[in-house]
Parts: sequence; C-alpha cells; structure tokens
Amino acid sequence: YTGALIFLVGVTHAGSSHLEHYILKLDTIYENSGLDEGVRHSQVLEQSPPGFAEQHVASLAFETRQDDCLAVFYSIAGSSLLQYHPLAYYQSQSQLETIFRSVNDYLLYEWNSGLTFEPAQHPQKLLETWSGYRITSSGRIAGFIEQVLKTEVDPPGFLITGQVFPNPLRFSRDAVIWGGARSIDTIVGFQHGDLNINNILVKVDDTETQLNGFYLIDFAFFQNQMPLLFDQRYLEMSYLIRELERAAFNRWVNFVCRFAKEDTPDPQTVPVEMAGVCAVINAGRHAFSHWLDSTHVSLVDDLWGQFWLAGAAAGLNFCNQGVLSNRERLAGLIYAEAHLKRYCTQFDVPLPVEVSALYDPGIPLDKIPGEKIDSQARPRLPGGKVTFLFSDITGSTKLWETYPKDMPAALQRHDAAVVQAVGENNGCIFKRVGDGIRAAFGSAFDALKAAAAGQRMLLEEAWKQTGTLQVRMALYTGEADQSDGDYFGPAVNR
Repeated sequence: YTGALIFLVGVTHAGSSHLEHYILKLDTIYENSGLDEGVRHSQVLEQSPPGFAEQHVASLAFETRQDDCLAVFYSIAGSSLLQYHPLAYYQSQSQLETIFRSVNDYLLYEWNSGLTFEPAQHPQKLLETWSGYRITSSGRIAGFIEQVLKTEVDPPGFLITGQVFPNPLRFSRDAVIWGGARSIDTIVGFQHGDLNINNILVKVDDTETQLNGFYLIDFAFFQNQMPLLFDQRYLEMSYLIRELERAAFNRWVNFVCRFAKEDTPDPQTVPVEMAGVCAVINAGRHAFSHWLDSTHVSLVDDLWGQFWLAGAAAGLNFCNQGVLSNRERLAGLIYAEAHLKRYCTQFDVPLPVEVSALYDPGIPLDKIPGEKIDSQARPRLPGGKVTFLFSDITGSTKLWETYPKDMPAALQRHDAAVVQAVGENNGCIFKRVGDGIRAAFGSAFDALKAAAAGQRMLLEEAWKQTGTLQVRMALYTGEADQSDGDYFGPAVNR
C-alpha cells in the first residue's frame, strides 16, 4: 500500500553465534521527508509522553541505506516478535474491529493526552497544512487528473456516479472558492504521518476483543503541533485500498460515497462484499465519537469538521502516491471528495455548479491508460437475459428553445439522478443518446428499483426556471448480443 515490505528476520552479528529476531521494513527513501528515520524516531521518544514511548514505540535497532532503498530493523523489548503482526496481517472482522477501535483510543487518550487547541482555522488552510507540496499545480495529483484521467484539474467540482462532489485539489489551494465558510476550532498534537496498515504492530488476545500489545513503527513523516485526526483517516484509507482487491470498483465507490451523507452507514444497507469493511470502519469512528462526547462535547461540530477535512487530506495523499495503481489513486481521490462533500454539506458550503465528469460506473476502468484490472474486479455489462432501462426527457426540444441558459444545469441534475439510481442498483450505463440514458441490469428487480429511485430523486430535485423535468422511463427484459461495450438485437430496439 506504500511499496514497503515487512518481514520477521533472524540476525547474527559478525563473529558471534548469537541470534536475535527483528522486524525488518524495506522501503524506498521518501522524497520531501526531510530528516531521516533515525532522527525522527529519536524525536518521537523525546517528545511523546514517557509511558507511551516506552510501551508503544518499537525500538529502532539500526538502519542501513543503499541508493534509494532503506532497511530499518525494529525490536520490542521483553516480547517475542512471533506474537506480533502488522495490521495488514489480520483478516478476521472481529479482530479488525478491535484494532481500529483501539488505535483511535491509543492515539487520542494516550499519545495525544496533552493535545492543545488552535482557534479559528480556515478549512482551506487545514487542507493545505496536511497536504503541503502534494497539491501544487505541478504535483503528481494534478498530473494524474490531467494526464491519466483525461479531465480538467481545477473545476470547482467533479461528477462521480452522477453525483456532484467538490474538487478537493481546488478546495485545498483556493480560499476564495469556499465563499464565506466559517473557520473552525481545531486540536493539534503528534502526527505519525504515514500510519498505514503496515506501520502498526499488534497482538490480539484469544477472545479477539482487546489488544495485548500495540506498537508504532516508521516515523519518517512524524511531526509535532500538527492538526490531529489525519492519522486515523490515513489508516482507514490504507485499509480501504486493501479491500479494493475484494470488491468490484463500482461497488467500492458506491460504499465510499455513502460517507458524503453519513459517518457510520448500517452494514446491512451497503453492498454485501463491503458489509464487513463497513463494520470495521464504523468501529474506529464510533471510538472517535465516544472520545469526542466524553472529552470535548462543546466542540463536537468543529471536531467532526476536522475529522472530515482530515479524510479529504488523507485521500489526496493516496492519490499522490505514484507507487499505487491508477485504480488505487482514483480511489484515493474519490475518498477525498466524499469527505469534503460531507464537510461542505454540514457547514453550509455551497456545492459547485460547474463540474467535470470524473467517474462513471458504466465506463470500464481498463479504459484508464496503463491500468490493467482483473476481470472480476471490473464492472462488466450483464450478459444472457438482460433488463434494459431507457430514459428520455419529455419535450426536451421545446425546453432547450425556451430555456437555453438553464437547460445545461437542468440536464446535469437529470443525469446525476439517473446515473446515481443506476449505479446504486447494480446497473451499468452503456450508452447516452441525446438527453436519454440507456442502462443494463442483470436483474429485472434491480432495474425496477433503479427506475423508481430515479423518478423519486427527480421529483425531489429543486428545479429552477425549467420547472420539474418530466422523464419517461421504459423497462424491457430480453436477450441481446454484445459488441464493444454496446448491445444489439431486437430486445434493444423494442
């Protein structure tokens, strides 16, 4: 998830038969990391609460470098390393829930027990503080959006599965786009800076309900007096990146986009392959909520705001990582957008009107240059007996003649509603004809639910000059031939 590898190794010293066990981390030397691992590790030991440093910071035995490669050897005093594993090792949902819940408590109750407050921080400045060099106009994120995703870098917003999201890169760099957004009070303290699933070593007890040991490693990006909560969000994102291997990308996106509306979705309401993932993430978020309610109840609104902004920054950080695949970098960008939208919605920051298309579940991800994706992880058009959904705006020609300035925005809202309804009900859009959308479903019931959901969203939309758009939708089930991402045959021509 960062290109690093973790091993348990045995080491003998020259001229000695004595064998010692170490945790070996092999990594590339980070650009822009500043001080080396040894110096930052010493800073952590010196600045952290003594009890935390002794019990939860693994000892750095020694490190060695060759060219751009780094090997770091860690040890844990008084404990057998065979009992410890990186978080990435664990697969059991109950174990992962325990770990995520416990990590939040260790970071906030113990490591940052002496946190301080910074009043009146503008949200753009917070994103800029976390993201730093990554958000420059010549940076990797901008290059990825422009050169790989083939879309504009700086539109105020993006369309994802037909929904409007604020552009986190633009919002991180431009204070003006926030309008009159108010500043928030924030908490600051120690930040690990690279708290991914390889950089936490834990020992889970036999009941899988608590940790018998917890250690942090790899402090190459450690900083003090940083806005907090980035570490929790970075860890969450690294876990979600791992889960990309286990779910179709469109279902992963649908799940993450739920965070734009709710912090802890009901696992029973998300795609089945994401239900366990949802429960694990909820465990960490419930722990944060409990800490907040028990320690800073008067700051609940602002600190939830800091939590959402930290999610946007963490997603941008993953989008910046060139070692990740294009699919994983796109996932980081979508994660960032979902949490920035959550912030904007809760703090009354208007969502953008001017947007560019970023991700449509009807477009296979192998269309992204350089990306090769396992066929089982790629959204595919259903075969065999297919249910088609065709939509069309009634009287659109007259509407365009009467409201030429208003119809582009109205059509965008129409498309957003229909695409969202199709995506959330396991459908694939395979063609757009004029202002109409054509989608395919493997299940007639899914198609019916999509049509109902689309009509409901269209009725609930706050239409302006055009009035409520009247949209016809037709369903038909039959067999059709596929070719080059399209369908042919009598069933399609009905």
